[in-house]
Amino acid sequence: MIKKIILGILALILIPILAFGALVAYLSITDYKPEQIEIVEIHKGSKLASSDSLDLISWNIGYAGLGKEMDFFMDNGTGGWPSKTQVEGYLSGAADFISSSNADVYFLQEVDKKAKRSYGLDEVSAIAAVMPDYDWVFAKNYDVRFVPVPISAPMGGVLAGQMNLSKYKFVEPAERHALPGQYDFLTQLAQLDRAALLSRIKASDGKDWVLINTHNSAFDKGELRTQQLEYLKNLMMQEYAKGNYVIVGGDWNLALPGVTYDQFPAKGKAYDGFLEFPTDWTPSGWQWAVDPNTPTNRTVSQPYVKGDNFTTVIDGFVVSPNLEIVSVQGVDLGFKDADHNPVRLKVQLRK
Repeated sequence: MIKKIILGILALILIPILAFGALVAYLSITDYKPEQIEIVEIHKGSKLASSDSLDLISWNIGYAGLGKEMDFFMDNGTGGWPSKTQVEGYLSGAADFISSSNADVYFLQEVDKKAKRSYGLDEVSAIAAVMPDYDWVFAKNYDVRFVPVPISAPMGGVLAGQMNLSKYKFVEPAERHALPGQYDFLTQLAQLDRAALLSRIKASDGKDWVLINTHNSAFDKGELRTQQLEYLKNLMMQEYAKGNYVIVGGDWNLALPGVTYDQFPAKGKAYDGFLEFPTDWTPSGWQWAVDPNTPTNRTVSQPYVKGDNFTTVIDGFVVSPNLEIVSVQGVDLGFKDADHNPVRLKVQLRK
């Protein structure tokens, strides 16, 4: 009897350990390990060749799972995953805005290709379908076979990334740039592999518009974002040195220059990992296109209620000195279909 009890206790101890070891081994074997620079496929749709001005929109669509009714466990939320009906509604709302806003270029972040959290809906194809006259490219930054958190309702498999669309023809090459910085070994197995998606279109003088869509790390203490900012700075300066016209935009996961901590008074607190943009990063002559009057991101510790959730501006653009900013405007959608609002930039070649 004593022997059976001991064996039972050992089984209770060993089974979870073996299961955990098997999961770690599986995630290690299947872990996505991107090259520093990868060429991504350009999907054709555009008929226009070049432009001397651009109208751009950047928007993190929150995988069509973070509309105003939702909260998120990584931001101290307690609610469950959205229903399929909610995901379909958020995706439909995002697609309607994108197709009706008629911008020249779109930078999109958190677009699911195939994920349990969005019920396997191919959001990339859904957005491409409503933009048939646009070229588009997609680069994954989240490719994990099984995300085991939260334990009560695991996220499961995720294949997602960033998407650029253009009314003007993309020219080769379009590139996925791996952003530096890694979490600890176990955390990284289930985390995003942060990236910048670079695409090009032609200006009338034969030089390139270099369009860089970035989605930097969140929830770190700043060390990852610092490394990523340095990589982006080197990349954009290299392209500018060639005489190209450079725009870097997206979800920086940092409060952008010109935005104060209490820009939008609210009852709620800032999200974990909230950081302000380093004041000494911006190269001389480069210009920030930020709308300080319209929040672009909300905390997701609870469903959205204006004045309750902390909001700030972490989405925007930085542009090279050879460009002139015509206008920049946050688009206040009330966080209806995502936990971000879009930002719209109009820019032209400096005369």
